[in-house]
Amino acid sequence: MTRCTQFACALALGVAAATPVKTDEAMTMHLAQLDRAYVVVQFDVPRNSDNRALVVSVEAPGYYRNSQIQLDGVQSARANTFELRDLPAEVCVVRGTLIGANGTRAETLQLVRVMPRASAKARRTSKRH
Repeated sequence: MTRCTQFACALALGVAAATPVKTDEAMTMHLAQLDRAYVVVQFDVPRNSDNRALVVSVEAPGYYRNSQIQLDGVQSARANTFELRDLPAEVCVVRGTLIGANGTRAETLQLVRVMPRASAKARRTSKRH
């Protein structure tokens, strides 16, 4: 099963371990934890001539990372997906910010509890069963 298929299944089943905190109708965010320390985030952004960029950031105690993609107004894809790997085993704030010509147009955030990775020894032991 491909990662995209796993993501679609996780969304369909509501497996995303996240709690919405704040949303804006101009943009929605869906999270799915596909593996330990690996989260996929999909943003659905309505096409608008003012859309310039989409920023995703992840914050946890002692951890911060962000990524930005350029949007081309009404020519932009509606669905934008980010893969977040090697996240700390903590409660993380995942934030999406839609940037327009005059600054922030929309923002949404969710909390996600990232599960710790299994140790190499635990993975070897579980494969024997």
